Amino acid sequence: MKILFVVSNPKSKEALLGLTEACTRRKQAFLCFFTGDGVEILSDLQVVETLGNAERAVVCEHSWGKYFTGQQPPIEEGSQTDHSAMVSKVEKVVSL
Repeated sequence: MKILFVVSNPKSKEALLGLTEACTRRKQAFLCFFTGDGVEILSDLQVVETLGNAERAVVCEHSWGKYFTGQQPPIEEGSQTDHSAMVSKVEKVVSL
């Protein structure tokens, strides 16, 4: 089973860290997609480090550009098309 965490709330850092760390301990495959205000938590080094355990981690290019103009994202940059493709590859979607 694979899980996709869709992060759109900038206050979901602790929940995301807890869930992704639990997945890592249990060798549970997970993916992450960041969009809207949720891209703000990618400024946290601990979050970015945890994403190293993800099968794939993508930030919405439009949202990234809105909050971090001119900066390179710390993870793969993509679009809502990438989000749709990720949804099709998982059994569970968790929205944060």
